[in-house]
Amino acid sequence: MSVPVLNRLMVGFLVPKDADAALKVFGMLGSSEGVISKQPKILGEVICEFSRLPSYKDCWRTLIEAVLTPFGAKAQYQFTEDSLKQIHMPALFIWGDNDPFGGLDVAHKVGEIMPNVQLRELSAGHLPYIDQPETCGRLIREFLNS
Repeated sequence: MSVPVLNRLMVGFLVPKDADAALKVFGMLGSSEGVISKQPKILGEVICEFSRLPSYKDCWRTLIEAVLTPFGAKAQYQFTEDSLKQIHMPALFIWGDNDPFGGLDVAHKVGEIMPNVQLRELSAGHLPYIDQPETCGRLIREFLNS
């Protein structure tokens, strides 16, 4: 998707044919079939309609071109160890153990570098609030109240 011209051919695959296909995107993001099957149909319908907006394909394509290379994030968008050490504001990371964009090893490494981070691991994909909304809500409330 980060290669111009090639991505123009591929971006069409980002538009689901129906609500059920739209919900299957969560599977590519690491959610289980059980989680996907529990999602309300209206969520799939919303995703499906959103992907049909006139600017949807161009926005995705240009976003990916702007921030990624075929080998990962462009240098100006990568967090270095030095930049992470400079973040002193308390932060909460709710990280899914099945995140295809960065496993728990990445979470632990960042957690060791940042001075004020709380890491909470969940059995989830890239969007833990889809997989475990109640748990995420509780963790966020606890963090904000601490």
